Amino acid sequence: MGASRSSAREAIKTFSALDIVEVRHGHGTYVGRLSLAALVESLTFRGCSAGLTTSGCSPSWARSARR
Repeated sequence: MGASRSSAREAIKTFSALDIVEVRHGHGTYVGRLSLAALVESLTFRGCSAGLTTSGCSPSWARSARR
């Protein structure tokens, strides 16, 4: 695969936090509900907080992005 174990674990943790995969301890890792809403929200927040965009930002995000 070309990735270290720690990199793969970190990616799985991130995908799990975004509800892209579901980790069932002792059973395996499964593709989640395939709802990308959490991913879109996360990317929008990151873009707003980094000042990359204010399009689609809520007023509180837009204010923090301007700082």
